[in-house]
Amino acid sequence: AKIATRPEMWAFSSQSVALIVNAYAKLGMKDAVLFERLSRVARQMGSRNFELPCKPLHVAQVCNAFAKAQVHDEPLFRRMSELVQGQAAADFDSRLIGTIFNAYAQLSIR
Repeated sequence: AKIATRPEMWAFSSQSVALIVNAYAKLGMKDAVLFERLSRVARQMGSRNFELPCKPLHVAQVCNAFAKAQVHDEPLFRRMSELVQGQAAADFDSRLIGTIFNAYAQLSIR
């Protein structure tokens, strides 16, 4: 049996990325290499490697987790912004919008 040493991008869903990033943030892990790898995967959300379309809840959760971990990652937040702008307004509620705005504000990302 072959042991996988690196998960392939296609092995993730936007929900799994959100859950993984949130778990590390809740643990208070500040490993820059780890969050760079998680960011690289999260920036693929909404692409053909993930289910389409990406759910707004998962975008909000990823933003919130990076903010909670105090990881200032402008490329990730640019990608999350693109995903949000590509969604219908009806897919969002005030809680999701507030969570996303709060994450940007915590990290002073414009």
